[in-house]
Amino acid sequence: MGTRDPDKIHAADWRRAFETVDRMRRARWRVGSLCGCCGTKLRTPLAAAIRLHGEGLSLWNRTAPCLVDGCTGRVRYEGWPMRRKCPT
Repeated sequence: MGTRDPDKIHAADWRRAFETVDRMRRARWRVGSLCGCCGTKLRTPLAAAIRLHGEGLSLWNRTAPCLVDGCTGRVRYEGWPMRRKCPT
């Protein structure tokens, strides 16, 4: 049985279906990053991530250095299917 409410789908199921940035791009996901130190939120362009790191890149449970000059924090990635609004 399926569900029409994306909030009722477990994160592990989302990950299995959309593990790579290429799959997320094809499904038109919105992806952003949030710095735990300075609180900066940035949109992550999936096409650029694919050009830089390849179609097989996975952002699940990944962090990266914050892009804000002088910030020593790390960002975590968050993604949302297009049929759901981003909390940002």
